[in-house]
Amino acid sequence: MGRRLAPRALAFSSVCALTVAILAAAPRDAAAGPLLEKALAYSQNFQDVHSPAYGCSVEVQFASPTSSTVVAYHDEGDSSIWTGNYVAAESYRYAVTHDPEAKAFGLRAVNCLLALEEVTGKPGFVARWIGPAEPPFYFGGCEGDCHLVTDGPYAGTFWLGNTSSDQYLGWWYGLSHAYEYLLDSMDDEPTRQRIRGAMSRVVDTLLADDYLIIDPDGTVSTAGPNQRGHKMMAYIDVTARAVGEPYTSMAAQIYSENLFDYLFLTAYPITRWFQYYAFHLGHMAQHMVTKWELNPFWDGVNKQILHDRLYVAVQDTQQVMFDYIAFGMGGATPTPELLDGDRAALAAFPDPPKRRINPAQGPFEWDPFPAAMNDLVDFVESIIPGLGLPHFNEQALEPFPLDERCVTGFRWQTPPYEVCGGSDPAFEYPGMDYLVAYWLGRYHGFVSESD
Repeated sequence: MGRRLAPRALAFSSVCALTVAILAAAPRDAAAGPLLEKALAYSQNFQDVHSPAYGCSVEVQFASPTSSTVVAYHDEGDSSIWTGNYVAAESYRYAVTHDPEAKAFGLRAVNCLLALEEVTGKPGFVARWIGPAEPPFYFGGCEGDCHLVTDGPYAGTFWLGNTSSDQYLGWWYGLSHAYEYLLDSMDDEPTRQRIRGAMSRVVDTLLADDYLIIDPDGTVSTAGPNQRGHKMMAYIDVTARAVGEPYTSMAAQIYSENLFDYLFLTAYPITRWFQYYAFHLGHMAQHMVTKWELNPFWDGVNKQILHDRLYVAVQDTQQVMFDYIAFGMGGATPTPELLDGDRAALAAFPDPPKRRINPAQGPFEWDPFPAAMNDLVDFVESIIPGLGLPHFNEQALEPFPLDERCVTGFRWQTPPYEVCGGSDPAFEYPGMDYLVAYWLGRYHGFVSESD
């Protein structure tokens, strides 16, 4: 079930792993500030602990808080989005520092993203995860969205399907940044070629499938299959920039077919109480659409939508990734106070390793709105059973202080109003949320090396 470029992928993975090991002992700049030291430590920890297969991101359950024995890997089904964010982080790191370690780390994760498309047997379909079909990745019982690979260069692996919009967005987010910032030498042309081929196949397949994510078995994804609106506009912008024709000429038609969704449905129905995680998805899509759109008219439209439909709902809450995207793309104006607040948020971010140890939260006032809405939903359901109406997230009225915010897999998609649950000090998150925010800030000059 392998694809034609996979043998090169496996050889590339071995070379990258060796390069990573050699670079791990490189000396650090003694003048580096604490935010940079934290970023470097998170990058190394990602390589050592959180990317054990093909460079793909995982969360880790250890045997105990003090043990290095891995009991199981978790969140493989979200590996594409988190690996993509990690690639973007290392790409910005390389753009800022030209550190060969950043390139080696980033390319190892790029290899994961490319393997996710090459392994599935359907050109242009991106899997959620690829990994060895053995413990602690796999414990048998592969059915449903799980697919075992028994032949070809990826034999002995398994991949997860029923892929969702967020996984596609992360895949594109990572590869678009890698293509722009990471691959800067003639020796990188084979990888650029693989990326161009993968991007072209994904766009072609989405067009053939009417902008829907459809698994190789012909079933439409049950997890947000629609790629219309700024998602598809981002994909065509990136592909036109990387590949050129025929995608440059296709852009106008794709824009026209997605214009209604873009102008009227962007960020609907995301709120601070419902689907807050989608602010991250929206900012990724709008970041790409704004960053790689060259038409001056659309540039203005993109910045306005970034501000009015997405950023306005999260501003002034020190959600650093969103701030830096808005500030860097011209969707909002940074002030010294806002930039100081974001640096404080990075300083308050847990040091690696990022274990699931939630802070004690001080006295707070519950937000009355979601409770009232949930009572209304329950009342309506009691009259008309079976509607399946969603409930709102009950949370604090005001954002928690920076050092009282919940420790989760990706801070910027977690409401700053969230009341934390329990802790598990043997469970560890990768920390690419810190990395993508920090290096985005460094790239735009919002954070300095000495901070």
